[in-house]
Amino acid sequence: MTAAARYRAEVRATGPVFGAAGTTQYSLGTSLTASPELALRWLRGEALRIADRLDPDPQHSAWVRPAMRTAPVPVPDCPAELRAWATDPTEQRAAHKQIRAGRALAVRIPDAGCTFTLSVRPADTPAPARRAAARQAARDDKDTVVERYRAREPLARIAEAYGVTPHWLALRLDEWGVPRRQRYEAHLHRRPAHRLFRGRTPRRTTTEVQAAQAEFTDHRTDVTTRYQDGESITSLARSFQVSHTWVAERLNDWGVPRR
Repeated sequence: MTAAARYRAEVRATGPVFGAAGTTQYSLGTSLTASPELALRWLRGEALRIADRLDPDPQHSAWVRPAMRTAPVPVPDCPAELRAWATDPTEQRAAHKQIRAGRALAVRIPDAGCTFTLSVRPADTPAPARRAAARQAARDDKDTVVERYRAREPLARIAEAYGVTPHWLALRLDEWGVPRRQRYEAHLHRRPAHRLFRGRTPRRTTTEVQAAQAEFTDHRTDVTTRYQDGESITSLARSFQVSHTWVAERLNDWGVPRR
């Protein structure tokens, strides 16, 4: 960081992880600038860029005919709110005043799949002040923090998103009366419980194993066809509840070419 860099502007997107229950944050861009004016100019450009990526502005897009440029429908959406914030002089004056006073700026605009956060904070803030600001931001987002924790997102990941320590955040959860979960539950956002804890498989008797092997042998033609059609040895073994090694040996005995 250069000596002239006094403000850090950033755009983040917070949304659910595909195929999982938790949420995470993604940094879409950052900029270090020397003044609130430059920070807001960069943030306005990013807001308009994101808005155009989500939904091209009908008032300026070349493909929109004049007859199609009617009055906007009074239904708020993310691209419209991003453009409104970036082009509204009142919003920009208020943001400039807040940054100039040394306070961090955070504008959150929700979309269908995520929430965009446009922020500016002093880059040369002393460590104690940064720590206090991060903790206050986590307190202000209490409902979001609790929701993410109850969705089984790892506590360390939530703490990292807010710039606080996991220990501090754990104490806040206790303070807010949120029941602490078991340690293993932090992994359930990636895989369902029955995949993590299948338990001990009941031990079978010799008679039961021999019966399963006899059934496999009785279906020799079907087994050979399934293997030649691409089914794996592991899948065949699971279907008949016999061992992988035993299936491979039978295929070799039957002269079935191995893939």
